Amino acid sequence: MRVGFVGLGTMGRPMAENILKGGHQLTVYDTNPDPLATLRDAGAQIATGYRELAEASEVVITMLPKPADVEAAVLGPGGLAEGLGPGDTFVDMSTGNPATAQRIAERLAARGVGVLDSPVGRTQTHAEAGTLLLMVGGDDEVIRRVEPVLMCMGEELFHCGGPGMGQAMKLVNNMLAMVIAQGVAEALELGLRAGLSLDTVRSVTARTLAQNALLDTGLPAKAFTGDVLPGFSMLLGRKDVTLAAELARELDVPIPITERTLQRCAELVEAGYGGYDTQVLVMSRVGGLGGLPEVPAPGAAR
Repeated sequence: MRVGFVGLGTMGRPMAENILKGGHQLTVYDTNPDPLATLRDAGAQIATGYRELAEASEVVITMLPKPADVEAAVLGPGGLAEGLGPGDTFVDMSTGNPATAQRIAERLAARGVGVLDSPVGRTQTHAEAGTLLLMVGGDDEVIRRVEPVLMCMGEELFHCGGPGMGQAMKLVNNMLAMVIAQGVAEALELGLRAGLSLDTVRSVTARTLAQNALLDTGLPAKAFTGDVLPGFSMLLGRKDVTLAAELARELDVPIPITERTLQRCAELVEAGYGGYDTQVLVMSRVGGLGGLPEVPAPGAAR
C-alpha cells in the first residue's frame, strides 16, 4: 500500500522503517531533517508538507507528541485533510485524548475518509522489533483494510471500540502503569528501610496479589542496573497521566491516587529528571538503598 508517515521521533522512526520492511511504499514528513535522511536512505520518499504527503498516500499515519499537534497536522491550513479523499484512511498512533480523536474522525468521515485511533503500548525496543501492542478505536471494516500496514509495527491488536476508544484505553493503561510505579516506590523504600532485602521483597510479592511486572522484570532489567536512559521518558509519562487526569475530570471520576502520582511526576520533571525513564519514579526513592545504584545527577540522562 502507499503509506504516509508523519512524526519520526523515538517511536515513529522505527515504526516507519518496519512499514518499509513490510514491502509498502512509504512517504514521510518531519520537521527534524535527521530522521528524514535515514528514511530516505532506506527507500522512503520525502514530502515537503502535510498535504503533499497525504496526496501521495492511501493510508496516512501520525505519531506526534500532543493532541494539539495531531489536530494542527490534520485540520490546520495545508493539513493532511486537504490531501485525503474518499477511500483513504487516516490512523493516529500518537497518545492523545478521545475528544480530539472523535473530532478528527467526524471531520474526515465527511470527506469519505476512514479513521482509526491506534496508540501503541510497550517501548522503543518493541517499536524497533515490530512487536508493539496496538489499541485501536474505529470501525472493523477500516481496521481490516489497513491491518497489513498496522501489523508491520505490532504483534497484537486490540479493537477497543469506536472512535476515541483506542485513546481512552491507552490513557487508562498508562495511568495504571504510572500508579503502579509510584506504589512500588513507596513499598520498596519502606521495606528496605525496615531492613528487608530486595530479594526477599521481590520473592514474596511475586507469590501474592502484590505481584507486578514492573517489580518482576521491568526494574531488574533497567533501573536496578543503573540504567535510567528513557525507553519511555518521565516527560511523556507526565503528559499521559495529565491527559488521563483531564479525562477523569471530564467524566467526574475521582482519582486521588493518580493525582498524587501526577504530582510526583511534576516534581521529578521540575527537578531535572524529565529525560530519565519513568522508572526514576522508583529509583528516586530507593537509589542507594539495599545495594541499589544511586540515581545519576539530574539531567544526566538527557
